[in-house]
Amino acid sequence: MIEPFADRRWAEALAMAFRWHSGQTRKSTGLPYVIHCVEVAANLERLGFDEPVVIAGLLHDILEDTAIPPDTISERFGREVLEIVQALTEKKRTESGQKRPWIDRKRDHIRHLRHSGRNVRGVALADQRQNLESVLDDGKLGEPGFWAAFNASPGDYLEYHRRRLAACRGDEPGIRELTAAVAVSIERIAENLARTGLKVAAEFGDSDWT
Repeated sequence: MIEPFADRRWAEALAMAFRWHSGQTRKSTGLPYVIHCVEVAANLERLGFDEPVVIAGLLHDILEDTAIPPDTISERFGREVLEIVQALTEKKRTESGQKRPWIDRKRDHIRHLRHSGRNVRGVALADQRQNLESVLDDGKLGEPGFWAAFNASPGDYLEYHRRRLAACRGDEPGIRELTAAVAVSIERIAENLARTGLKVAAEFGDSDWT
């Protein structure tokens, strides 16, 4: 069990997360992005995941959202932390530098999660849980402009999260609790959307996800 701030590596990872995500904010609230990372890590710690997993939760978006090189993570926090972070990093651009379509990124991410171990799936689920809870807390589900920030319709957003959850399910300690919480949040969003009357039709079908 990690004792936050008493543990040197945890304290260093927390400081680096604040530094590396400096200036970044959440899509809809404008709150500092690092709050999301801290909540993901705290969730993993409460469920008994090992220190490298908790630190990876804190740093899970570093490679995707900053220019920090992978070697910096492995040198400071070890190879295991880097491997978890890399496993959770979406490939956002093609080799030529063009932005990849949303569906391609999400489909590939789900495919990778299906074959991942407990630690990677744990961080993925903790991240998913916190993202869904943030959407619920924002209270803007019925506003079309809210969904523009996600690059997906409400229907595709829900389908993505259901498929991502299915890819991460398992009976391991911590995974059971996280999958149950994520499932509840997905259905709460679906129920709240239904009450708003906002069109939730999905653009993509089964053939796009497989």
